[in-house]
Parts: sequence; structure tokens; C-alpha cells
Amino acid sequence: MRLKLNSNQFMSVRLFFISIFPKKIVRLFIKYDYAFLVHPRDMKDVDKYVPFARFIPQKVKEFISCHLWPVIVSEITGLKDITGKSLIGCIIACPVVTSLLMKDKERATNKIIEAAKLAELLNIKIIGLGALTSSFTNGGLKILEKLKKIKITSGHGFTSYIVAQHVLGAIKKMEINTSQSVIAVVGAAGSIGSNSIKLLVDNKFAEIILIDVERKKKTLDELKIELSLINSKNEIIISSEICDLKRADIIITATNTPEALIYSENLKPGVIIVDDAQPTDIDDEVYKSRNDVLLLEGGVVNTPNINCHFDFGLKEKGDIFSCLGEVMVLAYLGYYSNYNIGKLQIEKIKMIEETSKKLHFTPGKFQNYYKLYSDEDINSIKKIIIERNKYE
Repeated sequence: MRLKLNSNQFMSVRLFFISIFPKKIVRLFIKYDYAFLVHPRDMKDVDKYVPFARFIPQKVKEFISCHLWPVIVSEITGLKDITGKSLIGCIIACPVVTSLLMKDKERATNKIIEAAKLAELLNIKIIGLGALTSSFTNGGLKILEKLKKIKITSGHGFTSYIVAQHVLGAIKKMEINTSQSVIAVVGAAGSIGSNSIKLLVDNKFAEIILIDVERKKKTLDELKIELSLINSKNEIIISSEICDLKRADIIITATNTPEALIYSENLKPGVIIVDDAQPTDIDDEVYKSRNDVLLLEGGVVNTPNINCHFDFGLKEKGDIFSCLGEVMVLAYLGYYSNYNIGKLQIEKIKMIEETSKKLHFTPGKFQNYYKLYSDEDINSIKKIIIERNKYE
């Protein structure tokens, strides 16, 4: 009897041999043009992607997670460069979950550098940083201290743009008057939080609340000045208190904390939340019980013709995270140099934005981990906003 493998099974076998063969041999036969670094957000991700993992005790899984080497978990097909040549990418996993990364940041950084080293050994030209791999490596700078050949982009530029687009899309769909609305940014001192609000500040808001931990106040002071120079008409408040979210009509959240920060009592009815934290900053109970809140996954991009052969947990065919979209844009352009690392420049965000449109990359439909929002869902929340505004 002849054994037949479908395309996904064949890819799994192929990736297994890539992981065990010496890399000097592998790179003679396998060529990837770009890579994307990820890690599991929590043990649910491990159980999802490793079918037998749910039968392994938690402590054993944690031990394996901390000691397993980086692996290629998928290949990305469908992208072509500016000349029409097909490009193949891969997804490389640093297998340590977020909570364990946070316990030992030095080990976390070393594990991420190991994953980047695998890309370098395979002669991959450029890597994009997903989830917390950017935060733990200072936007990729710590990787560049150790590795000399690989080129990096943090993904923060395209993500900031897409987060801002999701906010603007929600404002339009809900027919919100920004001049009467309060927008808050949680994690405002961070790269994505600060740049998202820079892209939105041209709009006149009733108030902008910049929220981050007390030790980052100096950074928030500098951001406030920068935002005022772009648009002096906005009132800007600096805070370290999550309870200030109760006043917000729109919330952007983009921190690198492993646990929930935002709970139901922090949110008024009809609030719009664009959540770009991985893992989420929102308490699970909000997803399950607050049908009066529009809770959007922040960095979702739809990419026609791209197949990641990997389940990111997103709702539509072709949906990916924008940090992956950024490295794809650079590979399309043949831009194999360091791009968005360290402090972001607005000009570089605009270049990614313009090129992504040529690839027909667009913000994904309104969705979160639990649901794809229907027109009925959106209209229901819109009615709540209209009714609420009558009494404010």
C-alpha cells in the first residue's frame, strides 16, 4: 500500500527533517527569504498547536517549554517580490510561553536570540518580530548585538498604522463625534501605543489620556509635548491609573504584561477597545459578559493570496498579524536591511503603509479571540452609544 500525504502532512514531515538535520546541509536544499519569530502566548496555545500536549502535566509542559530549542513551525507561501518572483517565508517559534518569559527576562532574551540564530544559520535575509520578541530584545537591538548577518524589523510600524486604522474604522462605523469623545492609550510610553496616538492626534478629541506605569512618566511628558506640536487643540492628560479608563469612549491598549489589566468595572457601556497586547490586556470576563463593548483585536491585517499554513486564531482566510505583514512588505520590496528597530520614525511607518496598499493588505474585519462581529452586533453597540450620549 502506497502512503499518500496531503500538503499539510507533507509540510509537517519536511519541517521535522529541517529541525533535526545539520543546518549547513539544510540550507543547501531549503531556501527561505524571510522569517517571522513568535512564541506561544499561554499554555492554551501549546495545547492547540501540539495535539498531545493536553495530556501532559502542567509542570512538565513548563519544563519542556523552557528547555526546548527553537523550531520552524510553518512555511508562508503566496508572496511575490516587486519583480513577480515567488518568495517563501517561515514561522520560527521560540517555545517559551509569556508567563515563563516574564519570570526570567535574561533567559527569555537568550531564547529569542536562539530563534534568530536559527534564521541566520539558514541564511534567511530578514526576520520580523512577533508578540513579545520585540519587547524583550529592545526592538531587536539586543539581537543585533549578538548576530551580525541577520536583518530585523520589529513590526511596530505597520502595527501602529493598523491599530490607528481600526480606531478610525470604528469611529466611522459608530458615527462617533471625536470632538466630544475621550480616547485613552494604555501602554502609551511603548512603541505601538505612542505611535498609534501620533497617527490619530490630527483628529480633535475632547481629551486624550496617556496611561502607563509611574516610572515612565518622563517618557509620557515627552510624548505629550510631541502630540501638542502635531495638534495643539487636544487636551492631553497623563495618568498611571487604570480607573481613569472609566471616562474613555475609545481605548487603545498595547502593553507587554502577561496578565489582564482591564476589567469590566473599568469600562462604561458602548466603549470601543482596540487591543494590541499579546497576550490580551483584557480580562476574559469582559469578552464573555460585556455585549455592550466593541472589543477589537488590534493588529489584524487581511492579506489576499497569502497562506501561512498556520492557525493564528483569526477569523477570516488571509488574516495575519500586522507585525508579520511588515516583514512581508519589506521582502516584497527586496529591502533586506534593518528597518523598524529601536525608536520608530513616522516616515518609515508611512512607507510601509503605502507599500502595503500595493499588496492589497487591508485592516481585518472587526473581530476578537471569541467572535467575528456581525452587522447586528455592531448596530446593537451603536444604539447603546447613541443612548448613552443622550445623558452625558
